Amino acid sequence: MTFTGFTRVQYKQPLHKTLLAEVYRWAMARSEAYLDETGYTTRESFFEPPPHSVEFFVMVEGKPSALLTFIRWGKGVFQVGLITDPGARLRPLLAALRDVRAWLPGCGASELWVKLPLRSCYDAARKLAAKLGFNQINETDWKLELTHGNTK
Repeated sequence: MTFTGFTRVQYKQPLHKTLLAEVYRWAMARSEAYLDETGYTTRESFFEPPPHSVEFFVMVEGKPSALLTFIRWGKGVFQVGLITDPGARLRPLLAALRDVRAWLPGCGASELWVKLPLRSCYDAARKLAAKLGFNQINETDWKLELTHGNTK
């Protein structure tokens, strides 16, 4: 399986609503990690973007494998979220996320933040954050500093 690209979510398109409903099913499969304490209470809540955000479907073999969310916190600073297909393979997703990391500085991003609570359901996410170069700032916050051409 190979990474094939990103598709920006268009919330009004019927196909994208169908795909967002699928993402909600993925989230339901791991609700303790994806739904608890997030504000998403229904499938329909996935049909609207979070405030100040942009979302992309991560495509592998032409099919969505994850939903990648960037929520703007300030100039160049974003919180990042990722909801993955429970059956997704890590290697193509990791390749896709490394591609994202490389082009974000050119889009004006300077920092990415992710919150990963100290619960076992986030163990895999903490490993993924470390593989992508995020540094643990405190018990739950991870930060990735971006520069043109590389990351710090």
